[in-house]
Amino acid sequence: MLEKLLSIRLDFRRLPPRESDQKVFVADISKAERLLGWRPRVACEDGIQRMLEWLEGQQAPSFGAQPLGEPLVSIMVPVYNREELIVPCLQSALNQTYRNLEVVVVDNDSSDRTRSVCETFAAQDRRVRLFSNQSNLGPVRNWQRCLDEARGRYGKLLFSDDLIAPTFVEKTLSMLKDDIAFVFSATQIDRQWHPESPFYYSHLGASGKCPSKMFLDYFLQGKMVDLPISPGCALFRVPDMRKNLMLEIESALIDDFLAHGAGPDLLLYLLAASDYESFAYCSEPLAFFRAHPGSITISDRSGHLQQSYLEAIAWFRRRYLAKLGLDAPKLNALGEEALAKGEAAEALKAFYNCLCLDSLNPLYFNNAGVSLWQMGDMNQSVACYQKALEIEPDNVDARDNLQFLAAPFDAMEEASSIKLSVIVSTYGAERFIRGCLDNLVQQELFLQGEMEILVIDACSPENEGAIVKEFQKRHANVIYERTAERETIYASWNRAIRAARGRFVINANTDDRFLPDAFARLARELDGDPEVQAVYGDWLVTSVENDHFDSSTEKYPFHYPTFYPPLLFYYQITSHSLMIRREVFDAIGYYDGEFKVFGDREFVLRFAKAGLQAKGISRIIGLYLDSRESLGHSEPARAGEWNELFLRYLKPENFIALFGLKEIPDSITLSRVYAVTGSLGYGFHNQASNFTIAARLFEQALLHDPDNFAALNGRGVIHCLCGEFEEAIALFGRAIEMDSKSAFLADNLMAAKRSSFEVAD
Repeated sequence: MLEKLLSIRLDFRRLPPRESDQKVFVADISKAERLLGWRPRVACEDGIQRMLEWLEGQQAPSFGAQPLGEPLVSIMVPVYNREELIVPCLQSALNQTYRNLEVVVVDNDSSDRTRSVCETFAAQDRRVRLFSNQSNLGPVRNWQRCLDEARGRYGKLLFSDDLIAPTFVEKTLSMLKDDIAFVFSATQIDRQWHPESPFYYSHLGASGKCPSKMFLDYFLQGKMVDLPISPGCALFRVPDMRKNLMLEIESALIDDFLAHGAGPDLLLYLLAASDYESFAYCSEPLAFFRAHPGSITISDRSGHLQQSYLEAIAWFRRRYLAKLGLDAPKLNALGEEALAKGEAAEALKAFYNCLCLDSLNPLYFNNAGVSLWQMGDMNQSVACYQKALEIEPDNVDARDNLQFLAAPFDAMEEASSIKLSVIVSTYGAERFIRGCLDNLVQQELFLQGEMEILVIDACSPENEGAIVKEFQKRHANVIYERTAERETIYASWNRAIRAARGRFVINANTDDRFLPDAFARLARELDGDPEVQAVYGDWLVTSVENDHFDSSTEKYPFHYPTFYPPLLFYYQITSHSLMIRREVFDAIGYYDGEFKVFGDREFVLRFAKAGLQAKGISRIIGLYLDSRESLGHSEPARAGEWNELFLRYLKPENFIALFGLKEIPDSITLSRVYAVTGSLGYGFHNQASNFTIAARLFEQALLHDPDNFAALNGRGVIHCLCGEFEEAIALFGRAIEMDSKSAFLADNLMAAKRSSFEVAD
């Protein structure tokens, strides 16, 4: 656990370099080089000669003097074991009609004569800057090394087995305006080894500017033929390339995203396109790709490359739709709302989009199966349930639905005991209590006789009791108790827990509502997983009192993350979401009745400290009222309670328990764990208060190790975000003393000195 934890990347926030910060170095080109073409005297194999002839057959270069002030363009050539192919590649780069360029070559520890060939070029042309890695970094990290060494404002990757026409840079750069993400050209394909390939990739027809949405939608629809994947035919801005070259993505299927560059190359296009209004296309074939047996694309027979591209698109789709305010859980919630209204066709569209975003989530297959069943397509419905079970063999919903279709009628055995106790604490909630009880008595478990409702009236000044007694006349499993004096909500919950007959316990706020099968789903999860002591679901949030699921009011979904105890510093699993085994209270104690607001948060932290496990089901279970009048918002003790609780778990002995550690580690390791937890704050919430939490965690890290690099950077970032630039400059300066070569620290320090700070995605 600790080794895995400490392997987490600790950048917290990193600034993308600005174009204005990039120094432009004007190449020192001799008169002879400006006036004459040049070719190194290096022997070529016959197989290369044909490509040289193609190159010479392109538009003749004009080597007139370049106008002053033209920006530097970096042509970056990552190379490994290409002694027979690198000569025409470099020659095509140096033969450009655009003269203010550099050719950055990085040899990835080749074992053949590649480096020697490159040294010949570098010795005869100052524009060639040659670098060598001491060990093979793999393809994508070598691309990054090229970007690290590039000095130009604009750049392109030129792979060692590809060529570009002499006018490539001149023509693409002329089209790269301020609102253009990149320019790519048509591509000529060498069919010597790949005869089934088209001779040209003509892509889009006529040259011109196109909306970025067209490019993005094309790939989001799964089409991967007529638009470029390889950056070898495109010109980008170098800062954009640095920002968008992804070294890893989250994927359950791809173990090594860097193995061959399939995926990171396409993401250079997709991420750039998402930041600009347009892209541009040149219909003239200015790039030449050679399909040969040694290329990664041709040699792949496993389908791994295709899968990597699909995973890259899926990763980008999640990110892009999130930018639009859409993601799979939100689409799933919309689908479930449509199902509740009987709009199965609309629901199916939403679940299909969910599966496009996340094809490995059994929930979406199950929901699609329900939609298809309602539409009368039993065969496809069964196929969806079977797919859900293929992904997750123990998926209760899919199994039950499949059994229902196989045998739609089974006599249900009457429950012999109460499975669930639902606690309702009320004070001044007369306007909510009837709707609350109406909702609870329609629960699937209640109708089956497996649920009881325990209402604790904390000496309310209103008439909730009379309403509860109406329900008691009709329902035997509604229990009511009124206290002699007012008590905290957590004291009332404890009172109900002691009287509870159910194996499981959950709280139901009077102003919240649950889907009819919510408790049954949660209970099935607890029944099916003895290793888990609590389960929780997601919520729709409304600001309308006594709202209902199928109303036209504005609602938004709230999705809990996967249970990970250190994240509990940044969010709370609220009691109305959490179904808990009754025995847990006997094991770790009840709620702290002295708390007024954060008693349930204290209980969950204590739950996690004890090493108990909770599980989220990633499904909307209820409708939550977000009200400024609620106890959580209006109680004056709120801030003091959270500060007390936070400081309690900031102590090393409590803090390390959230990571499953039994003993406090050495100060350096402890500092790293605090810094990791501070880094977790980025992106979880957007409220400034969470910067405060992260800042205190970074400060705790520095208390145990004043030289903690990640904590210095993270705390400096937060100072900048709060406008405290002098403090940030001091921290960045200390960090740079330990790593003077850190590019992102230098960027951060420069931004702090400008008194402006841009945060990278």
